[in-house]
Amino acid sequence: MRKSDENKNPFQNSHDRQIGETLHDKILYWLFHRLNEDHLDLVARVTGASENEICKIKVEIESPVYGGFNMRSILGFVDLKVTAFENRMWETEECESDEEMEEEFYLKEFSGFIEIKSHVNVGETIRQIKYYGGNPWTVCGPDNGCREILDSQGIQFIEYAP
Repeated sequence: MRKSDENKNPFQNSHDRQIGETLHDKILYWLFHRLNEDHLDLVARVTGASENEICKIKVEIESPVYGGFNMRSILGFVDLKVTAFENRMWETEECESDEEMEEEFYLKEFSGFIEIKSHVNVGETIRQIKYYGGNPWTVCGPDNGCREILDSQGIQFIEYAP
């Protein structure tokens, strides 16, 4: 083993260089708490759910992103996966009057991914997100002028403002 490899984290890949950095973790904790403290406007923005209809929120840290054949391969891990649930209702029987109609409720699920960046390298971030594909994506970090470019690629930006 080379001397330079001794301290290298074997689980760290090129997309995760910021994990363990103090600012990255501060941003992660800040955003995690905001999402869990009923900031429904933020949850709706990240997931695409209707702010007024959200009844439950689930926030996962380091959630796997699947891809490949039959979506069984783990492509990487996203910093935060946010899922919002909305109460929905459907009719289970057709009836002649509203009084006879039986209604059943179910939860509709909306998910979005958030990638935390202590410094946004625009090209690398866009490449990472396009590789993962899927859900609506949001990047959170200090604003270094990247918002317009990310927005042009369909990626939202949340400015870290403690």
